Amino acid sequence: MDNKIGLPWIIFYMEFASVLLNYKNNRNVLIDKLKRIYRENDKYIKFPTFEKDKDIIDIDPFSVFGIFNKGIKASNRKLILEGISKEFGLKSNIPLGFDGIPILNNLKSSFWDLWKKEEKAI
Repeated sequence: MDNKIGLPWIIFYMEFASVLLNYKNNRNVLIDKLKRIYRENDKYIKFPTFEKDKDIIDIDPFSVFGIFNKGIKASNRKLILEGISKEFGLKSNIPLGFDGIPILNNLKSSFWDLWKKEEKAI
C-alpha cells in the first residue's frame, strides 16, 4: 500500500478496515478484543458507553472507527490505536497525526442505535 496523499493514518486505517472483515460474522470476539484494549489502558481511557446498561451486544465497523475518531486527545487516540495494533496484529505504523479525519460527536459516536430494545407490556 502506498500513501501518495501524505496523510500518516491512511495505511493504518486501510489495514485495520481489512482486518475488521474477519469479524463480520463474529462480532462477539470483536467486542471482546475492544474491551481488552480498554482494560489494558483503563488508567487513561474508559470503554465507551454504547448502551444504557453498558452491556454492549453488537457493534458495526463504522462504530469501531468512531471509538477513536471522536473528540478525544490525540494521546488517547494513539493509545487506542496502539492497543488495536497489538490486539489485531497490525503491521502498519501507528499514525502520529490525524489531519483530514472528520471528528464525531463524543455523545453519539456510533452509527446505529445499539441500545437493547425494551419490551413493553401491552
